[in-house]
Amino acid sequence: MKQKAMEWKRVALEATRAKRFINHEFRQVSARSAFVTKPYIKGSSGLNIVKLARKIVREKEKEMGSISKPHVVVIPSPVQGHIKTMLKFAKLLHYKGLHITFVNTEFNHKRLLRSGGLHSLDDLPGFHFETIPDGLPPSDIDATQAIPSLCDAMNKNFLAPFTDLLLKLKNTVSENNPPITCIVADPFAPIAITAGEEIGLPVVMYATMNACGYMGFKQLYALREKGFTPIKDLSDLSNGYLETKVDCAPGMKDVRLKDFPFIQTTDPDEVVFNFVIGAAETSVKAHAIALHTFDALEPEVLDGLSTIFPRVYSIGPLQLLLNQIEDNGLKSIGYNLWKEDRSCLQWLDTKNPKSVVYVNFGSITVMTADQLVEFAMGLANSKISFLWIIRPDLVTGEAAVLPAEFAETENRSFITSWCPQEEVLNHPAVGGFLTHSGWGSTIESLCAGVPMVCWPFFADQAMNCRYSCNEWGVGMEIDNNVKREGVEMLVKELMEGDEGEEMREKAMEWKRLAEEAAGPKGTSSINLDKFIHEIFAEQDSLRMSTVPKLGREKEREMGSISKPHVVVIPCPLQGHIKTMLKFAKLLHYKGLHITFVNTEFNHNRLLRSGGLHAVDDLPGFHFDTIPDGLPPSDIDATQDIPSLCDAMNKKFLAPFTDLLLKLKNTVSENNPPITCVVADPFAPFSIKAGEEVGLPVVMYATVNACGYMGCKQLYALREKGFTPIKDLSNLSNDYLETKVDCAPGMKDVRLKDFPFIQTTDPDEVVFNFVIGAAETSVKARAIALHTFDALEPEVLDGLSTIFPRVYSIGPLQLLLNQIEENGLKSIGYNLWKEDRSCLQWLDTKEPKSVVYVNFGSITVMTAAQLVEFAMGLANSKISFLWIIRPDLVTGESAVLPAEFAETENRSFITSWCPQEEVLNHPAVGGFLTHSGWGSTIESLCAGVPMVCWPFFADQAMNCRYSCNEWGVGMEIDNNVKREGVEMLVKELMEGGEGEKMREKAMEWKRLAEEAAGPKGTSSINLDKFIHEIISSNNPVQGHIKTMLKFAKLLHYKCLHVTFVNTEFNHKRLLRSRGADALDDLPGFHFRTIPDGLPPSDLDATQDIPSLCDAMNKNFLAPFKDLLLKLKNTVSENNPPITCIVADPFAPFSIKAGEEVGLPVVMYAIVNACGYMGIKQLYALREKGFAPIRAIKQDIAAYISQEKTL
Repeated sequence: MKQKAMEWKRVALEATRAKRFINHEFRQVSARSAFVTKPYIKGSSGLNIVKLARKIVREKEKEMGSISKPHVVVIPSPVQGHIKTMLKFAKLLHYKGLHITFVNTEFNHKRLLRSGGLHSLDDLPGFHFETIPDGLPPSDIDATQAIPSLCDAMNKNFLAPFTDLLLKLKNTVSENNPPITCIVADPFAPIAITAGEEIGLPVVMYATMNACGYMGFKQLYALREKGFTPIKDLSDLSNGYLETKVDCAPGMKDVRLKDFPFIQTTDPDEVVFNFVIGAAETSVKAHAIALHTFDALEPEVLDGLSTIFPRVYSIGPLQLLLNQIEDNGLKSIGYNLWKEDRSCLQWLDTKNPKSVVYVNFGSITVMTADQLVEFAMGLANSKISFLWIIRPDLVTGEAAVLPAEFAETENRSFITSWCPQEEVLNHPAVGGFLTHSGWGSTIESLCAGVPMVCWPFFADQAMNCRYSCNEWGVGMEIDNNVKREGVEMLVKELMEGDEGEEMREKAMEWKRLAEEAAGPKGTSSINLDKFIHEIFAEQDSLRMSTVPKLGREKEREMGSISKPHVVVIPCPLQGHIKTMLKFAKLLHYKGLHITFVNTEFNHNRLLRSGGLHAVDDLPGFHFDTIPDGLPPSDIDATQDIPSLCDAMNKKFLAPFTDLLLKLKNTVSENNPPITCVVADPFAPFSIKAGEEVGLPVVMYATVNACGYMGCKQLYALREKGFTPIKDLSNLSNDYLETKVDCAPGMKDVRLKDFPFIQTTDPDEVVFNFVIGAAETSVKARAIALHTFDALEPEVLDGLSTIFPRVYSIGPLQLLLNQIEENGLKSIGYNLWKEDRSCLQWLDTKEPKSVVYVNFGSITVMTAAQLVEFAMGLANSKISFLWIIRPDLVTGESAVLPAEFAETENRSFITSWCPQEEVLNHPAVGGFLTHSGWGSTIESLCAGVPMVCWPFFADQAMNCRYSCNEWGVGMEIDNNVKREGVEMLVKELMEGGEGEKMREKAMEWKRLAEEAAGPKGTSSINLDKFIHEIISSNNPVQGHIKTMLKFAKLLHYKCLHVTFVNTEFNHKRLLRSRGADALDDLPGFHFRTIPDGLPPSDLDATQDIPSLCDAMNKNFLAPFKDLLLKLKNTVSENNPPITCIVADPFAPFSIKAGEEVGLPVVMYAIVNACGYMGIKQLYALREKGFAPIRAIKQDIAAYISQEKTL
């Protein structure tokens, strides 16, 4: 039979060889339609798919409109002027119908948010923001980052994250994220070219400067090759050398060396100089380049650039182009990294027309304190009113301090840190502009018709100044060595002199020409359309070359990755993280894809403990993080528990929900669709996040059944008045010895055994958090606990009365021990670094001679209690291994008494250790513990008895069960004394009771190993729990499942698909796969019709007779209405219907097709013999074989009789 089955497998593979020849299937794809052409496919199933596809598209072409919207990724150079201009250009492209993803550095994104408000960059329809890190250390958020550092970072740090972002966008195509058409890059983001090459995306460029400025950069390489730069020594700065005229730049005349950018360096290795040369040279690889200028302003230089770049377009001024656009929802997106002070506009309202000079040196220019004083006194002495922008970082290395005599300008000046510049320049009161000649400022001044006094600082500013003064007649230059007399003279001339008036007239002429260029029939408007055509052309060529690839990506995107994906989130504490990591490893071994979520704080601790690569992503096992919203704290100490609880209530939900949405919306081969969330019950926000995102939640409690039952009963104890206790006297008057019987499956438990019972404050944070978490946990689809059936069967039965699905899955380490190495051993569990040398020390000790002492990750004690434990251990004369965490003693360091030194030869003290290896070491014979559940179950698995000193939470309940129910523990009084420690340690290690406990512990070890064995209860429960996970998100069965698969095949063959479910089954699919699982994808849409049946259980198949009756009576009308609606609303996203592909058991489709005038083809989800059997029912009925006449005793014999029909 095996051989025959393998033969059938071979035949089936041969039949489905279509995929192997997919590149031959569709040879002709145009921009608007796809034609099925003759493919080369050997397999019969592949041929049959194409036959059916041909049949469907024989009379109509397939419209590709649903993925036709071009998507451009826009990336600027990360400085203010470039970002502002690229944002404007992106808005123009968006207005022209392009989908925009705009990429800022994280630093600049935060600055934009700080300037514009928290929601100013929220995603808008078709306009989204993304960020990449810049790899630079933190810096002043009110200052431009150091330009050399930025240039170096762009060379070294930007490529990898930008490439990763492009891959993410490419691999997560959806209605809100169309396939990327191309990258629109700033030439001074040269990494875009390399990224485009690596990802296979074309790059076009938009230079945020004018043609002469960009030509200046492009000629730097030639100037260096000819020896003009770098200059030989600093004397060349003042000996007239920089006045040398050069003629290497096409279209530029009479330009001097000093007009070129970065020409004045003496260092051939200077970072910025080499960066801009590299960027300018790299830019020639772009498919096309546009510049922020207009034809009439610099026609010769544009012609010159056309000899270098094959496709050059002038598109500007951008603001004038934007002014013609009606509000398209993007006005909320601002451009400035500094917050604008708009009150200056009201001040301007009080001034006479053209009476104010506006002073702004841009976002990068800096000056000395002396230069600031010279500008200040020049303005003061001019007696002209002025509006002066003084950035926080304007003066190099210090604050801007104005001279005392400057105070006399108070009534005619307005000083602020930033302003809405274009509104200021266009205000009637402004008559001149004292500027650094950055291109953004220059073109905005031209558009406003405002003349300039120019003080260029660096980059293209010298070239802009030269053209403003010499070519365009709108500027006068201040000497670089600024003096107040020069400032005073030029400001007066600008505002009151004849030359100023001539410049103003010339500026107004340029304003008119700029408006003409930006008009509906102007050169810039025409060039914008040409540039967009370049983008469309890129899309067409991309579509021609990637249709088969897109098909494969869609198939993946639509769920071909069937591997269940669980997001695991623990409570952010050591014991919980360790246990949840173990459970995650088990799930991974069982074939599930894992995303494990830690807080950033604990993730950093894991890295510190295990090494930088300790939590690197492994195949199918990834780590993600969320912030905890808490202030920084000691990385060697557990965070404050009340603060953590409060943070989980208030601060965890939003980032965890965002993470789930990110994972849901970025499905890829390495990130399958999320199946469900596996949460720690003490991460209760996970329930709410699951509800909001549409994901089921199952829980794994890192505690045992009795510990969890204790937490679950706190609500009842509070309602009955047992807690909070009335006053502190109840702690010592035996009140806590009161026995309660409210907990199913638990007997003889006292109030003191319950967690957090001893509070007197009804509003105590931790107490209320635990109650809330336990009550919330009942909303989980299922719950598993870190225990095993034989250990606490009654309590597990009690929990089953509260939770419908309860599973005991433990001990985890014993389950993990059975797994062969699967690459996850590198993932450690501890937040403290383990000291493994203690194991060598244990190797020197006799069997069962050492007591191991560890109070876990949270327990703290007073200095006095530490001394009592220390002296008790010393006086016992027993060898011991003691773990003393850095934060064990409350508020101070752990200081041991001097007399403790005598234990030196029989003790080993360290801060953390590999506990399970220690407990399983032959030398260890007992465990002095805090009774945390992780420590308790690890001790049971090692067969080691315990002395228990519970601290908080479930530890008292674990102590009680260890001592009273399981017979493996003895309790130390909370008010610890050295005599008690000495006595119990001696009894544990040498006494008769200790030996009995050891024997009992070994029995529990045997039972634990049995439970974790291949046929043990925990192994069986693990499989059941995994079934819960998988079934929680996969109710699609039978006909729907098979028809969906067939629809995907048709879609892959370039057919547009509308898939019709009943409303009931659509809801089931959403419930199973998530709220966004059936969102429309390019060319694949879901629609619903009602079934006319009463509501029924969403987790169960509807009654079959009722469904059949409904299909006969209720389905035709709504299905026909849907077809008519689709026929009458043809659009890019809804091409004309070609035909209906129906299940034969949806017979109403034939009638609907006839009434609406559509052909119907059918796909039977059954095989040929199955369908033939159904087809022959009519004949069998006619011949009297069916229905059977009666229910007979020998019905089986009747059915099986061999008759010839």
